[in-house]
Amino acid sequence: MNKIILYNPAISSLNMGDEIIAESCKKNICSLFSNSMYVEISTHLPINNKYIQRIKNVKYSFVLGSNLLMPKMDARFRQWDIKMWNVDYIKPIILMGVGWNRYSDKVTHYTKVLYKKLLSHEYLNSVRDEYTKIKLNEIGINNVINTGCPTFWDFDKELCREVSKSKSNKVIFTLTDYKRDYKKDKQLIEILKKNYREIYFWTQGFDDYDYFKELDKSNIIKIVGPTLDDFDKILKEKVDYVGTRLHGGIRALKFRCRTIILAVDNRAIELNRNYNIPILKREEIDKLEEIINNDLITDIKIPLKNIERWKNQFKGRKLNE
Repeated sequence: MNKIILYNPAISSLNMGDEIIAESCKKNICSLFSNSMYVEISTHLPINNKYIQRIKNVKYSFVLGSNLLMPKMDARFRQWDIKMWNVDYIKPIILMGVGWNRYSDKVTHYTKVLYKKLLSHEYLNSVRDEYTKIKLNEIGINNVINTGCPTFWDFDKELCREVSKSKSNKVIFTLTDYKRDYKKDKQLIEILKKNYREIYFWTQGFDDYDYFKELDKSNIIKIVGPTLDDFDKILKEKVDYVGTRLHGGIRALKFRCRTIILAVDNRAIELNRNYNIPILKREEIDKLEEIINNDLITDIKIPLKNIERWKNQFKGRKLNE
């Protein structure tokens, strides 16, 4: 029986987007490895001595997506709470659809050394977009393949055809508490009020609801519970999705909902550039009403060959095949 470590960003997370990512990653990993035991460790919390004992003698260690890679892992704030002193106790980690935290220039020497010690040299590391691949290549990590985010690995042409082209009379939207733009986010809400009969708001992040209440006092908008089950129930009604939360939008696409993701950072921009995920930059929100009221074609390009190449390395094939 294989023991497999899953470094999971959904554990102790304040963002349901991490749950969306982890769910897709675990589904794909479980399909690859039968008769295996999984130990899940939070990426948000320090690895203590108890965990170090658990992660000895494991077959594989994976980190499950999210934008964990940063240029300054020696900074006080880190998406992935890992330090140089505990790298020696950890089996080399294989990335699965992981992304770079933000657009950045210089990577610190500490970070270069840490990633070179931490990441597997034996297996291909899967990253979310080409920008992340370039950043790792720049510091000498070349066994990297761009597979896109595992949340859309099972998308295909048939799914894209089933996504509605025309506007619904209902919409669910999201906001991002840590990327606030009061003027444009208020404009978003007013556009939705003007163009939809029913409007729902879903809280993906812990402080999103408080931010929403600062923007809107009308009581017209229906509040959806802050769980994936609550979100999914509304998505099953084939509402439109419009919002700044990337993985809320990808979840909506999985339910064949017409989706417009308002890009507020590098993640959505790079996924659009690489895979044609449907976005509109928030600074271009003046175009939103026209997009809402015209047919919208969903045509996501999935890197199937790269995904299969990454998966096949665990089926006894060599890394350079």
